[in-house]
Amino acid sequence: MSNFQRILTRLTGGIYIPESVRHIKSKTLLHVSDTPAMILSNVKMLIKTIEPDYIVHTGDLIDNIKLELYPNRKEDYAKQLKKLKLVLQDSNNARVIIALGNHDDPDLVRSLFSKSEIYDSPTDVNIENLIFHINHYSPKITNLPQNSDYSLFGHDLSMNSHVEGITTYLNGIENIHLINLETKELHRLDYPSGTNDSRMCKHSIGI
Repeated sequence: MSNFQRILTRLTGGIYIPESVRHIKSKTLLHVSDTPAMILSNVKMLIKTIEPDYIVHTGDLIDNIKLELYPNRKEDYAKQLKKLKLVLQDSNNARVIIALGNHDDPDLVRSLFSKSEIYDSPTDVNIENLIFHINHYSPKITNLPQNSDYSLFGHDLSMNSHVEGITTYLNGIENIHLINLETKELHRLDYPSGTNDSRMCKHSIGI
């Protein structure tokens, strides 16, 4: 029944949240990446429901606006970025960490997300005594040595989520990730149906 509900929720444009996720007592970290504007309301509802202690976004904050390719869309990008700010930073008490993507405007992000931690290069962050390597690009692209507990990234599918050595690699394009920071249990949540199409601008402009 739960699998049917998961599929139905996704197909109807929502994010299915299992009961096991709704009732986690330990501190949690939520990881998202490359978020198009169409899913911001879904992410807001997710955050409101699970109340994560930490939120990591690994870049391309408004991914349906390819700012690197279309800098003339900065006004549209800024408008949607303000909505994301309300979702990530202003509607919860979580510690918000952002790795800037290639389609982000660093100055604009820093001015809006003044209460968040913003990084424009690969960074190791200590969270509850766990080391998180945070970057927009996968380690396969950056070719950096890894000795962290987790490596969080997005951008593309050149590296899939997997475990190698002591490091758990999580690609935020594949899934939304929720990590129980006490038990290290990982929950993978589906993005709403149509997310990838919106990322690729199939309903607006091409990349």
